[in-house]
Amino acid sequence: MLEVRVRVSRKNTIYIPKAISEAVGISEGDYVVLRVDGNRIIIERVEDPFEYALKVKKVR
Repeated sequence: MLEVRVRVSRKNTIYIPKAISEAVGISEGDYVVLRVDGNRIIIERVEDPFEYALKVKKVR
């Protein structure tokens, strides 16, 4: 499991470290969903439907 400690800025901003973003495939311009589970914040990458359509095998 990859774990990194980050600081929350004055405006409640956090930055996702490069190692973490690369591990889950998040890059500039991607969308993520933030979810609260008790005292945890869960961040999940949202798959772009157009990008997904280009990746999957086409059926004829």
